[in-house]
Amino acid sequence: MLPYIFLLTLVMLLLFISSNNRFNKPKKLMYYFSGIVLTIFATIRSSDVGTDSKNYVEIFNQFKDSTESVFSITTSLGTGYLLLQEIALKISPDYWSLFFTTALVCVFTSYYTIYKLSENIKISIFIYISLATYFFLFNGSRQAIAASICGLSIYFMLNKKIVSYCIIILLASFFHKTALILLPFYYLLRFPFKTRNLILFSIGSFIALYFLSTILTLLDESSFERYSVYEDRNYTGGYLLTFFYVIISLIFIFFRKKIVKSKLYEYDIYLNMCVFSSIIYLVVTLTGSDVNFLRFTLYFSIGYILIWPIIFRSVPIFKQSITRLSFVIIHLLFLFFYISKFSALNPYIFNNLF
Repeated sequence: MLPYIFLLTLVMLLLFISSNNRFNKPKKLMYYFSGIVLTIFATIRSSDVGTDSKNYVEIFNQFKDSTESVFSITTSLGTGYLLLQEIALKISPDYWSLFFTTALVCVFTSYYTIYKLSENIKISIFIYISLATYFFLFNGSRQAIAASICGLSIYFMLNKKIVSYCIIILLASFFHKTALILLPFYYLLRFPFKTRNLILFSIGSFIALYFLSTILTLLDESSFERYSVYEDRNYTGGYLLTFFYVIISLIFIFFRKKIVKSKLYEYDIYLNMCVFSSIIYLVVTLTGSDVNFLRFTLYFSIGYILIWPIIFRSVPIFKQSITRLSFVIIHLLFLFFYISKFSALNPYIFNNLF
C-alpha cells in the first residue's frame, strides 16, 4: 500500500508547486512532470499487478521475436490498440514498453482534458487518482485508453460541436468498441438536470437490461469471466461501492442550487455523467445483472473529476478547513478500500527489469 501513498503524495506535491506563484517559472513543467510520474509508476510495475496485465503481456510477447506485424494476427483487439502495441515493440521487446505506451496515452489525454476544463487542477488530479480512474489502466488497458480519449469529447460537447464530438468517440472505438455507446449521450448529457429527467434516465437504464446481452457482444468473448473479478456484486464491496456512488450523486444534486448560474450548464453535464454512473451501479446491484455492465461507468468518470472543482468554488461550506479535510479523508479511505479489495493492485510489485 505504501507505494500508492507515496505516489499520491508526490503527485500532489508537484501540483502544489505548479500552482504556487512563488514557483512561477516551473509552473507548467511541474504539472506535466506529475503526469510523467504517474506514467512511470504504471510502466515499472510487474505484470502481476492488475487483473488483465498478464493477458496483455502474453499477447505482446507473441510478437517480440517475430518479424511479422501485429496486424497480421486474427484478433478481436481494436486496430488502435494493435497500432499502440506495434509502437511499443519498436521501443523495446520487453513488456514495460507496452505499459509505457498505454500509460502515456491514458495519463496525458486525461491531463489535457483536465487542463482544458477543470476549475482547479489539483482537485481534479486528486480525484483522478483517489477515485481510481487512473488505476483502471492497470487492468482493462484498452477500455482505459478508450475512456481517456472519450474524455476529450467533453470539450466539444460543452462547445456544441457535434461533428468533433463524434470523431473523438469513433477514434476511441478503435481501442474498445464500447466507446460507441457515448454517441447518443451528446444529447442526453446536455439536458438540464431535472427530477423528471432523473426518473426517465433511471427507467431507461432498467429497460436497457433487456438488451444487455446485445451490448455485451461488443466485448471479447474471453473477457466475461475475467471482468467479474473487478467488482463482484456478491461481495460486500460491490454493495458499498453502489452506496458510495449513489450518495455522492445525491450530494451533487443537493449542491446544484448553490452553483452560480454561469457554471450551471457545465455543472449539469458533469452531474448527468455522475448520475448515469450511479444508475448503472444501482441497476446492476438491484437486478443482479452481469457485472460487465459496471465497466461502462468508466466512460462517465470524468464527470467526478470535473464537478468537484466547481463545487469547491461555488459552495460556501467548502471554504471551511474541516470540510476540505473531510473531503480528503473520505477519498483516501475510498482509495485504500479500492486498492485493498479490487483489481489485484496490492501489493505493488516492480518489474524485475527495474
